[in-house]
Amino acid sequence: MWKVFSMKGSVADVVIPPKKDKVGRRFDFVRFKQVNDIVALENRLKNVWIGDFKVQVNRPKYERNQLRKANMGDPNTRRRNQEEGLPSLKVSGWKDALTGEGHDNRKIPEFNPAQEDLEELQECFVGELLRFKDAPVFQDLLFKEGFFTIKATPMGGAFVLLQGADKEELPKLLSK
Repeated sequence: MWKVFSMKGSVADVVIPPKKDKVGRRFDFVRFKQVNDIVALENRLKNVWIGDFKVQVNRPKYERNQLRKANMGDPNTRRRNQEEGLPSLKVSGWKDALTGEGHDNRKIPEFNPAQEDLEELQECFVGELLRFKDAPVFQDLLFKEGFFTIKATPMGGAFVLLQGADKEELPKLLSK
């Protein structure tokens, strides 16, 4: 692999871990050094075949140099990142970055709902479905069971917001 990729750029590392993907294929990593134009390198690598296998190219999503710049050296950089709500990490290696250790305090967004919304939600329930795939069709299932005044709103995942126009119908559904 080193020979194949050294023709396309200056190779820093070739890593072949013992792990396999979901399908059972082995995956390899090649890291390049002194890359000036990432897009041009990516386009050159898209045409590389090794035997019967076409190389799949993924750009790194984790920009290590930007993170190091944010955490070391200039204290003004750290302060600016905190003001903008960006994480300021003290990462000593890739393991800490992956496990999320070393996080400093982050700004957590706050949301204060309107009083009318709070009053309306006092009458509602949040339900968690046993099967995730039932969330989009849960309203139809309620209709089939005879609950016509209950509105089911998918909230993401397996969660559903239940709103009842009739105050007796929601407790009747929950008792089933």
